Amino acid sequence: KKDQQPSNEEMAAFLVNENINRTLSTELRRTLYLGPFRQGPLRKYPTRGSQPTEVGAAGESAVTMLANEFARSKTKHPNLAKVSGWISELGLGKKLQVQPEAKTDLVDVSVTLNDGAELPLPDLGYGVSQVLPVLVQCAFAPKNSTLLFEQPELHLHEAAAKNLATVFLDIIREKSVHIVAETHSRHLFLEVMRQVSAGRISPDD
Repeated sequence: KKDQQPSNEEMAAFLVNENINRTLSTELRRTLYLGPFRQGPLRKYPTRGSQPTEVGAAGESAVTMLANEFARSKTKHPNLAKVSGWISELGLGKKLQVQPEAKTDLVDVSVTLNDGAELPLPDLGYGVSQVLPVLVQCAFAPKNSTLLFEQPELHLHEAAAKNLATVFLDIIREKSVHIVAETHSRHLFLEVMRQVSAGRISPDD
C-alpha cells in the first residue's frame, strides 16, 4: 500500500542496493579499456579541440591527450615525459616528441632514435604506434583506476614486450591502479612473474 511504511528489512535491502549501485557506478567510471584493434600511425593527427580523458577503445585519442598537455604549458609536460621515458625503456627510441602545427588543429608525432635520427611514427616499426596508447593510458590513469588491455604487446618485439612488464609495475606502485591484461606474450607474462619472485612487487598487488 502507498501509505504503508517500509519494514526494517525493506529499508535495509534498499540501502544495500543503493550502496552497491553507487560503488559499481564509481568503479565503472574508473575503468578504462583499450582493445587490440588500434588506430594505425598517421602523418598528422587531428585534435579537433577535444578534451578526452582516456585513449579510447582503439587508442584514437592518445595523441590528443598528449597534445592537450603540451598546449596547456610550454614547460611542464609530466605525462609526455613519462611516455617518452617508457619509449626509451622499451628500447624503441631515445625520446618521443609531440609538436602542434601552427594555426591548425594538427599534431606531428616523432621519435628520436638512439643514433639521433628523428622519424615520424609512420616511418618507424608498427609496434611503436600500437604501444603508444598503452603508455598514454598508463601515464594519464587516475589513481585507483582499473586499466583493461587486450594484447598490450601487439607488434612489439620480444624484448620490448618483456620490458612492458616494468612499465606496468611502475604505474601500479605509483598510482595503485589495477591492470587486467589479455596477452599472447609469454615474455610479458614471465617477466611479471619474475618481478614478483624478485620481491619488486607483492603478489597482492
